[in-house]
Amino acid sequence: YKRQTQWQTLYLDFGLIYKLKLNQSKNSVQSINFAASVCNVNNARLRYSVNDADYQEHLPIISRWGANYQFHSLKETKNKGLETFSFSSMLEFQALFNSKYHRGIHFGTEFIFRELIATRIGFYAENQFNYNFPNSNRNYLSSPTLGMGLQLPLHKLSNLPFKIHLDASILPQPNYTQSQYFRSFFYSYSLRIDWIRKSS
Repeated sequence: YKRQTQWQTLYLDFGLIYKLKLNQSKNSVQSINFAASVCNVNNARLRYSVNDADYQEHLPIISRWGANYQFHSLKETKNKGLETFSFSSMLEFQALFNSKYHRGIHFGTEFIFRELIATRIGFYAENQFNYNFPNSNRNYLSSPTLGMGLQLPLHKLSNLPFKIHLDASILPQPNYTQSQYFRSFFYSYSLRIDWIRKSS
């Protein structure tokens, strides 16, 4: 048995977003964002070889569409003009053009306090292929998600033009079988540094 580990493919994505501003005031800003996207619009295929024989597999063509609501309190705190709080919530639907599985819904909410502490909660559910064993394999998966983050807006607290994000998330990993639901947890950690250009 000889398997070549050389994989080659190229896929393209396309998306649109529309922002609708709601009632604006000197103390708050509100908006709703509508978005739609398609991943792999060119129907790319993953090509590989096994024992000198060439094979190819179609990559999923994923469509997503949803909406996001955002609220920012512009009432500044006494500390360097930081916002009091901001709130956002999103709802997304997903479907595959080349499969009747992995269709689902995603929901999430984020609350940021004084541009320093962020808390997040979400939920997802999508259908699955049970490989024609409905008594042992699940037809769909669903799970809540949790996350938190720390932000350091140095561009407001100092003369440095940076904003640092530290984020962590917890995603329970549901079991595909009927015998046990939660098998383990997936932990994700990230660090992001934004360069904020100050207006003159």
